Amino acid sequence: MRRYILLASLIVILTGLYNNSFAVCSGATSAGALSVTPNWQTISVNTYRYYTFTATYPGETFIFSFCQAGGSTGIDTQLEIYDNLGNPIAGAYNDDYCGLGSELIFSAPSAGTYRIAIYRYYCSTNSVAAGTLAYRRLPLPTNSDCLGAIPLCNTVNSHPTINPSNGNYYDLYDFNFHQGMPASQNNCPNCLVTGEKYGMWYTFTVYTSGTVNFTITPVNTAEDYDYAVWKLGGSVNCNTLVNYTSNPPIRCNYSFGGSGITGVGPSGSSTCVGPVENQLWTSTLNVTAGETYVVYITNFSMSTSGYTITFSGTASIIDVQKPTLQSIVYPPVCGAQN
Repeated sequence: MRRYILLASLIVILTGLYNNSFAVCSGATSAGALSVTPNWQTISVNTYRYYTFTATYPGETFIFSFCQAGGSTGIDTQLEIYDNLGNPIAGAYNDDYCGLGSELIFSAPSAGTYRIAIYRYYCSTNSVAAGTLAYRRLPLPTNSDCLGAIPLCNTVNSHPTINPSNGNYYDLYDFNFHQGMPASQNNCPNCLVTGEKYGMWYTFTVYTSGTVNFTITPVNTAEDYDYAVWKLGGSVNCNTLVNYTSNPPIRCNYSFGGSGITGVGPSGSSTCVGPVENQLWTSTLNVTAGETYVVYITNFSMSTSGYTITFSGTASIIDVQKPTLQSIVYPPVCGAQN
């Protein structure tokens, strides 16, 4: 069981949030091209400028940062990504990530050339020194990354041990690290105050409408598991979950009430449980055919002892359709059997 001190009054932090209200900007002029490699590189940049870069395959992921790996800034920056014609990519922008500094992870929707633009807050057209921008191509995602979420092929998924990793991507905002928010503070609907801890991601698409529940049963019932659920679509995707003001989870449980079995189900009475509420369950999900969801399971106890997650409900969320051949990318070699 977690111990905490309940503050007499909880502070609602209104500053330092991801402020997306002034995206999308426009009008930046070219400053050249970046040759992005798997290793971190840095470049001194000005605002109201953009650089081109190339994705060689769909889903290739890049990070641009004023917050790490030598990146730094002394002004309020904003990063945005466009296609090579200057059209903004939906959701591909960031304002405040580390204080007033920006950081943006971008997965290319297709191979091709893109633009990374640097602006000053409120889309200022004055070109001033923005600082040092760090950038790199990111490695393939793992199951500890939203982009590597495990598709549901079975209702029961057992993991006797888990990887003590937060993956290769920064998926969730860490309120404790960036804002000094105590883990005991109620922060619904973004209840996972300390961000990612020894976590694993799942994803499912709804094939028939109905309800979805799930139960998380730890191998060691003395350990404390928490979770959150997001519905993807529109501007909500794996790369924008960190923008917590516009993309909060639809279910979240960070109960300090103890350890043991937890999850989403009929015994839950609310959509979010913070540390002050002492409940291990949130309410059932009502889902519609065609919707896609991601589920994040995190081990607050930070051990490698695993769990079993069991999905249930009236909706069909397991893909039982057999694959069919759509096209042959490479014609068969003469005489070969394909």
